[in-house]
Amino acid sequence: MKKAFLISGEKILLAGLFITPFTSLRFGFIGPGEVLILVAAIIAVLTNGMSLRFDKRLRIFYRFWTTFLIITLLGLYFNNFFAYTRSGTTNSMVFDLFSYIFILLTVIVVGHYSANRPDFPVTFFRKLFIYWGIFFVILFAMSFFTRSIFGMPLLYHEYFSPLVKNVHQAAMITCTMGFILLYLGLKSSQLYVKVFFFIGAILFAVMAVKSGSTKAMLGIVVGILISLVHILGYRTSGRGRYLINISTLFISIAFILVFLFMYSDELIFLAIEFFTENDGRSSRETIYKQGFASGLNSPLVGYGPGSHVPYRQTFWDAHNTTLTIFLQSGLIGILLFVWFNIRLLTKLSINFALFGAITAIGMYIIGGDILRRLPIWIILMGLYYFAIYYPWKPRKLSQINN
Repeated sequence: MKKAFLISGEKILLAGLFITPFTSLRFGFIGPGEVLILVAAIIAVLTNGMSLRFDKRLRIFYRFWTTFLIITLLGLYFNNFFAYTRSGTTNSMVFDLFSYIFILLTVIVVGHYSANRPDFPVTFFRKLFIYWGIFFVILFAMSFFTRSIFGMPLLYHEYFSPLVKNVHQAAMITCTMGFILLYLGLKSSQLYVKVFFFIGAILFAVMAVKSGSTKAMLGIVVGILISLVHILGYRTSGRGRYLINISTLFISIAFILVFLFMYSDELIFLAIEFFTENDGRSSRETIYKQGFASGLNSPLVGYGPGSHVPYRQTFWDAHNTTLTIFLQSGLIGILLFVWFNIRLLTKLSINFALFGAITAIGMYIIGGDILRRLPIWIILMGLYYFAIYYPWKPRKLSQINN
């Protein structure tokens, strides 16, 4: 009976994670994906003596989110009761706080089911990414014939935005999924399965372009370039690997500097578009300046969860992951985020496709805000598990549901 409940919980969790990117399905703050994750959490607690197991393989995620939440709450408490420098709105504070708590809960629930079966996470995330791949391709094909389905958008103007309220919600997934499917194709032993994944990777690159997002398109391009550098000049083992890796780093830096010098005007224009798309240059510049100036008033622990950029008689989101972290958790939060990314990049450097995927996400870290985007944290967990189990070989595709 207990095993049957656990298997049911795994399937409910998979369904919940699958639905989370499609924000048009939400009713207010919460959607069916979040409800299913909560149901999976309840099943996990009931089948494990009213407790949850922790998977030590996800400890960098646990440590990041628990520490970040503590810092943000300290910032909120300090500024409201000691410094009297109140910032933000109650609505944005509550929304961000519950978003962060829910992301941590999702990490814990995934870790619980993974801890019960050591071989579970790779097969689980492989299923999730395949199901996402198939569903996105179906929606992409439908977008050529209709602009919406059941009243929910497939296109935002001419841009591909399937069942989402924000085009970037889909774009940051499509630019990453191409590298994930490439990785799964490389790990497959059957030729027809490889072809299936490689075609899917190409289609996701096309979807990223069709999203109209400069960040997504740069994510694809920069991800490919980083992957090529990884293939040609990065070694994880063998004699002389440190010398080879250092030489590759310096050659890459030299190439980038030459490229920047030769195409400086074009790159300046692209950088402006990268940071200001859909917002207008002057407004985004003002938000960044105002946000940074505001953050300097509470530089160590920030102001806590919420929007803290004073702009047009209210408080706005920073629209930048690093600035958001600085405003909400100060320099301590920035150092924590740097630590998390170093640990993540070190692990994912084992394979060029995984490294390309995290590079694509990096474009949104630099030019957008991923902090409360649950689908991105789901992807990061999947990539991390893939890196841990890099020697893993999948079973035949026909066995995927076993």
